[in-house]
Amino acid sequence: MSSGYTGIHLRKAVGFEIEDNNVSGHAYYGIKVSGRRKTDEMDARSFDNRIIDNDLSRLIIKTPDEYTYKKTNGKTFSSITDKPVTAHYWFDTNTLENTLVKSEKDSLIDEGKDNSIIEK
Repeated sequence: MSSGYTGIHLRKAVGFEIEDNNVSGHAYYGIKVSGRRKTDEMDARSFDNRIIDNDLSRLIIKTPDEYTYKKTNGKTFSSITDKPVTAHYWFDTNTLENTLVKSEKDSLIDEGKDNSIIEK
């Protein structure tokens, strides 16, 4: 990817594996895992997914810019702080009990619940 928003986006998923990928180029997020809130009718959160052994060492994370400031809403860009934040990995607020195995050098935003983070 020359320049983009997210390298890989896993959305509203249960039981998926993202494994052994190489993500390079320039992006705001390398791998994003997101869902939608649980309602009485359905559970559209992302849970029980495994993101393991992905190589993001050649990915350059874009710094927040004018575009990110306009779209910081917790969906398009993380709103964990009052300013936009970008990272190698982002688990949004609608993620639950996922497993991530990542390099200690890779940045992470984990807004989810009970996600297991293992650094190697």
